[in-house]
Amino acid sequence: MSQKPSDVAENEKVYLLEQARKQTDDWVNKAAALTDERFGELQALQPGIAVTVLAAEILTGASLLARESICEWMQGPVVCAHCGHSWRAVRPVDTDTLECPSCHKMFGYGPSLGDQ
Repeated sequence: MSQKPSDVAENEKVYLLEQARKQTDDWVNKAAALTDERFGELQALQPGIAVTVLAAEILTGASLLARESICEWMQGPVVCAHCGHSWRAVRPVDTDTLECPSCHKMFGYGPSLGDQ
């Protein structure tokens, strides 16, 4: 007995979702670190807030791990289009804005004139 195309598609969806959950669990487990110092900081918060803050930090870390697994990175000299500050940056290839470490504006950037 052969499967209907809709059954095959549903099986593929279930498989894809299972694999995504496993990968997500892996990223979350790698991102779920709690130093003694950070634990002390969180203890100063109300318990519900501490849990929310920690969960957000774990999800942020997992998100970064996910992004690192799928994007290409580049590094090199850049210059802020707002204030002209030059620095070296490591960034995903598709990034078109960076936060300037000098003026803290989110502006476009270009290669540093002194390093072309």
